[in-house]
Formats: sequence, structure tokens, C-alpha cells
Amino acid sequence: MNIIKYSFAIALIIATGPSWGQIYKTVDEHGNISYSDKPSKQQKSELVNLPELNRSQAMDLKNKPKAKAAPFFKPVYRLYLLSPKHQSHLTAGLRDLSVEAKFEVNINSNSADQSAVNQALANAKTGLKIELLHNGKLLASSNGKAKIKEIPQGTHKLQARLRSATGATVATSESATIYVHRPSSLLRQASADESELEPLAEDQQQTSSDGDTEQAADGPTPEASDAEQTKPENEEAEAAEEAAENDAPESESASAPDTAEGAEDSNDQD
Repeated sequence: MNIIKYSFAIALIIATGPSWGQIYKTVDEHGNISYSDKPSKQQKSELVNLPELNRSQAMDLKNKPKAKAAPFFKPVYRLYLLSPKHQSHLTAGLRDLSVEAKFEVNINSNSADQSAVNQALANAKTGLKIELLHNGKLLASSNGKAKIKEIPQGTHKLQARLRSATGATVATSESATIYVHRPSSLLRQASADESELEPLAEDQQQTSSDGDTEQAADGPTPEASDAEQTKPENEEAEAAEEAAENDAPESESASAPDTAEGAEDSNDQD
């Protein structure tokens, strides 16, 4: 009870603020303590000396300045697969495949100090390494570039990943699927056979040409000489045949009067 009255008195003093005057403490016959700004008429009261109250102005919480946040520098990594393009086709004439990737680094920061941002960017780029993957296997690459020699026919998957100086993977590119086309084994064998036959045909043609040139230089062949000797004989035979054909009508016209005369002689005898 005494505690409640004491607390109530303290609250009253605070509520009245600077307007309060003197405070009196009164204790009755039962030992109860009460406080009042006026002394009691029934019991003896004593003046209470209270400490000086805090008279500072209350804080404006609405306009309270916000605490300044500590500056942060967060690197953001991006990795791109430049070549080959996704869903591209490699034709039979292209035997090798070139693979290339590149990365970008940006800094997200709340700092207005550009020099600090540039330093954070330089630190983020230190020790970065691009790794190229072909069907899940690591390719030997340099500066994000590699070449696959004599890539076989079929479907192939390519991807790149970016590792930090500590070996942690900080970025991964989108994968690219490509399709490699190659001629069948029969077509390859036929092409090889044609390649082998072409030099042989050229050699034969060259040999034949060389032989004709040598014969022209040495003179006519025996067959050519026989043909030249036979030519006059053939011409004479043809001339004789033409003469015989021309004489044939005269012989027929000469035999016709003889036949007529023979018929007249026969009639006279009859």
C-alpha cells in the first residue's frame, strides 16, 4: 500500500511538472505514508526535498536523423558464350570448331566515392579465369578461347564457367547445343577412290600426249606408210570401174541391130 501511494505521488509530481510547489509526507497511526502538496491537519507532516527534475526538451522521433549505413561493394559477374551460337549446325566442309566466351564485372555500391568503387572493381577482376566445357569435360583454353580439332558427327553441348582466384565458381554461362554433320563412310570411301584415280588418269593422258609428240617428230608410222602406198592402187581401181560403167550402154546398143538382122534371116529362110 505504501509503495502504491509513493508511486502515485511520484507520478503526480512528474505530471504537474514545473508548477508543483512543496511536497509533504504524512504517516498515520497505522504507519501508512501519504504525500500531498498540503500538510495534513490530523497528522504531523514533514516537507520532502525532491531532486531537480529533467527539464530538457523531448526528442522529435519523426525527424530523428537516420544512422548512416556503412558503405558496401558487391561484385556482380556475368559470363557469355560468344561462339558457337545455340542450335547452330556445322556442315561437312568445316572440320574444326572454335569456342569463345567473355565476362563482365560490375560493382553494386551505396558509396559516392568513385575511387573506392573503382578499387573494388579492380579487386573483383583479379585472378578471374574462364573455363570452357565440351559435353561436361574441360577444354584446354586460353583467355576464354579454344578450338576442337576434327569434331565428330553428332550433337554437342558447350558451356563456360567463371572461377575466382580462390577457385570458387562465380558465374556460369547458358549452354549452347550444336549439331555436327559429316558424310557417310561410303561417300568418304568413294571420294577417296576418286582422289586416287585422278592422278593415274592424268599420268595416262600425259603419257599418250608425249607418245603422239614423239611420233610426229620421228616421222610417219609403218601403218601410215602402208596407207599411203595403197592409196594410188585404190584410185586406179576406182577409175577402171567408172570406165566399165561408161562402156556398158554402147555394148547393149550394138548387140540390138545384130539381133534384128538375125531375126530377118530366119524369116527369109522360112
